[in-house]
Amino acid sequence: MVRRGADGFALGWLGALLCAGLAAVAWGPLGCSARWEPAPDCGRQGDTCSEHGDCCSFGCIAGSCACAPAGMACHTDAACCSGARCESGHCRPGCRAAGAECARDGDCCDGLACEAGRCGEPRCNRADEPCSDDGACCEGLTCLPSSDGSSSFGTCSSSCAAQGESCRDGVACCNGLVCNSATCVQACRQREQGCSDEAPCCAGLECAEGSCRACADVGFSCSAAGDCCGALDCVDERCACKAPGESCARPDDCCTGGCFDGICACHQTGGACQRADDCCDGWACRNGTCEPDACFRSGHVCAVASDCCGGVCADEACCAAEGKDCSDKDDCCSGLVCHRETGCGPCGAIGTSCVFGDECCDGACYLGQCCGGAQAACDAARPCCYGLECGASGRCCSRSGACDEGADCCDGFECKGGSCVVAPGGPCDGSFDCPAPMSCISGRCCQDRLTACTLDTQCCSGRCHLNECQ
Repeated sequence: MVRRGADGFALGWLGALLCAGLAAVAWGPLGCSARWEPAPDCGRQGDTCSEHGDCCSFGCIAGSCACAPAGMACHTDAACCSGARCESGHCRPGCRAAGAECARDGDCCDGLACEAGRCGEPRCNRADEPCSDDGACCEGLTCLPSSDGSSSFGTCSSSCAAQGESCRDGVACCNGLVCNSATCVQACRQREQGCSDEAPCCAGLECAEGSCRACADVGFSCSAAGDCCGALDCVDERCACKAPGESCARPDDCCTGGCFDGICACHQTGGACQRADDCCDGWACRNGTCEPDACFRSGHVCAVASDCCGGVCADEACCAAEGKDCSDKDDCCSGLVCHRETGCGPCGAIGTSCVFGDECCDGACYLGQCCGGAQAACDAARPCCYGLECGASGRCCSRSGACDEGADCCDGFECKGGSCVVAPGGPCDGSFDCPAPMSCISGRCCQDRLTACTLDTQCCSGRCHLNECQ
């Protein structure tokens, strides 16, 4: 790639990179010349640029401010990549002490945070101060992106919409909220982020010991019980509910729908109940108490419809008709699904209430509503679950959530270790880091020269020769 600078001479990015690596020189019309000085409003790593002076960091490489890896020359801490600091004119591995320049919290030593471009005691950013995301801003403020899109950093602002308010026409939601279906809602938490009842995890994740982890619900694929949500079992490579007598963490872990003192169970005569699922087979929930029922539950052998509590005897087995109580989809007659709150009925369209994903036509339930899960068809009228997005192919996909296969992830991303991650050559904008050993250069994740490779697409230069980026 070649561009022409203001001096009219051809500028190759490889030449710029070579000069940028020398402590006192920069690329000029006749080759390497005197080192540039960053402008007062210089850009951070990942910002667009046209010359080295536009960047606080290492230099302008291929139209994007780049950082210097360990071992390369530097003039300030800001020139070095995350995990390195500038010592004696070269980037050295290590965290940055109080007062040192920084771009993100991870640049600073433990107990410090990047505040207004310097490592210091953690505090929220005030109005008009730079920010990388909403979490950096004080309460009541939100991080508005740069107006021209040239920077990955924004500015903390009070011009935001509160929870439940409209976020149409570019209106930003306040700190801790996100725009979903044109309305500001509570932001979900991504994989390994902290979580609570007030800060729920995104679709495909569960809150375990205060941290979001990928999990699979009933019916989804698994290799071990730990892959499944809550205390579900992994049976025949599918997450399954537990039988009476087995341990549980929540009612949804149990096939009976009842978890009492950590054990899946059903109640017989006199036991307290809220729904038929709490009572054992052959008992019904009447006025909050389990009582013997004169009819048979779904699956029991029958001769006539009157034998069955669900009102239908099909193929000599009871099943539940529309509107009848159920505990799972197998209780309902053919063509119906089990809605835990309302009984058997047609599958739920996007936006209808739900408890489990198998109640929904698209197989996904998030925060009590049916939504489009991974690979579900999507458009303006059929939004994806929060944490997913409607990809270019018209299918819901994820950039960082749980996945079973590559098709669950958006274009430019791949499924690794059960999570979607950026693939070599995939997009980046500074809002998330590229997986090591890649860096975010000119809006895509790629590897610097001299790093190990197997494909041309892994390299920023686009050329992998003898298993090394050129």
